[in-house]
Amino acid sequence: MDETYDVIVLGTGLKECILSGLLSVDGKKVLHLDRNIYYGGASASLQLKTLSELPLASGTPITDFKDNNKYNVDIVPKFIMASGKLVQVLLHTDVVRYLDFKSIADTYVYRAGKIHHVPNTDAEAIKSPLMSLFEKRRCQKFFMFAEAYDEAKPDTHKGYDLHKMTMAELYGKFGLEPDTIDFIGHAMCMYRDDEYLTKPAIEAVKKMQLYFDSLTRFGKSSFIYPLYGLGELPQAFARLSAIYGGTYILNTSVEGIVYDESGKVSGVRISRPDDNGEHHLAKCSCIVTDPYYVPDKVRVTGKVVRAICIMNHPVPNTNNSESLQIIIPQKQIGRKSDVYITVTSSANQVSLQASTSLSALLLSSLIPATPSASSTLLSSSSAPQSRSSSLSATPWSPCRTAPRTSSSSPRATTRHPTSRPPSTTSSTCTAASQARNSSSSLRNTRTLMAPRNSFLVPSLFLLLLFFTLFAHIPTYTYIYTYTNYLIPQPILYLIY
Repeated sequence: MDETYDVIVLGTGLKECILSGLLSVDGKKVLHLDRNIYYGGASASLQLKTLSELPLASGTPITDFKDNNKYNVDIVPKFIMASGKLVQVLLHTDVVRYLDFKSIADTYVYRAGKIHHVPNTDAEAIKSPLMSLFEKRRCQKFFMFAEAYDEAKPDTHKGYDLHKMTMAELYGKFGLEPDTIDFIGHAMCMYRDDEYLTKPAIEAVKKMQLYFDSLTRFGKSSFIYPLYGLGELPQAFARLSAIYGGTYILNTSVEGIVYDESGKVSGVRISRPDDNGEHHLAKCSCIVTDPYYVPDKVRVTGKVVRAICIMNHPVPNTNNSESLQIIIPQKQIGRKSDVYITVTSSANQVSLQASTSLSALLLSSLIPATPSASSTLLSSSSAPQSRSSSLSATPWSPCRTAPRTSSSSPRATTRHPTSRPPSTTSSTCTAASQARNSSSSLRNTRTLMAPRNSFLVPSLFLLLLFFTLFAHIPTYTYIYTYTNYLIPQPILYLIY
């Protein structure tokens, strides 16, 4: 243990594991330590027994561990934007070969005491009650402007300088109603509050373009989610680091960081439970650390309240969706920030078949639950120091291919650091197929569909009216990637 390393990384969260993997690939000698007995840190996905050992503010303790290994509960549930930067990192580093992803089925937005489905297609947009008929036309023009906007092409600016114009002013130019503005800002741009309205519009327009691009990239959803939980992401980068010589040691206490006479980092003093109190010194010239290990060098800037609910029934009024997220804009419930609910289920390999895991905050007062449904609720008053995997919404399934066969993917059956059985879910896609389906033709296709006849009133007048107003209405579904919800056995996360 008393060796010298180029870099010592403290904590196995996603950021730490990404850096560890990249440094190892670059030829650095890396030592990676974690105080927990599991990988993932704040990004971990935990089984029930491990989850029950975490310090929780309140809730009914879990006592039945009969199906312990069937659950992977995310401590910090999130969905992944299909065209976001994290997906770009996964593809660039080729870490996708260790992962399988699945698209999130549906997104809902809360308004006036009800949850409404966010349209994924033009036909759904026409039927949606979120906007009036004429408001849909105005919104269509706004979406077409935002999608076509290119900073390098002045002819797409329509005379608007988005670097000087606020987002509120841009909304006003298109005459959008307050409810529509609320929907775009919170369900598409994924803003947690309305402060963005007073800032330059260019940022929000780019967020809309990211949403549109994500929506058309892998199918009918802007979000994806890794099978077996978000904890698979840091483990995949840990495997990358280990392949290139990185050393991992779990269940290790960091007693302190050592500095030399000049005040520079020179190493880390550590101990393990089986060392009988003996300390070891690992020398290095650089340390990458989770804030937990250096509390004297960080300060608290905010807190997040989380709740995890494991249910035996789907979320009401969601058409028994196997994975979904619900966005509750802060104006709807008089809060400072939005509430995000993510639901995942056995389809995401995070729970038993026929049970639902709901990760939420304050959701019980907003969405009625079946009175006879049994559930276990775990809540934490602040971001937990250790985290577990659950059923989060926002899967990453960048393809719409047939089920994988044994010869269709280079993905190894032996997983690192945790071994799990290969998935048999029909919508699962392999890294190879993901790369193929992320081609520019799929990413850049935004065909505007005309409404289907089955959705038109069999009247010539109404037919012409609908066609005139909505023949080219673009899809405007959205949900973000900040925090996150399910069915055969769903887990829902509500975070605000």
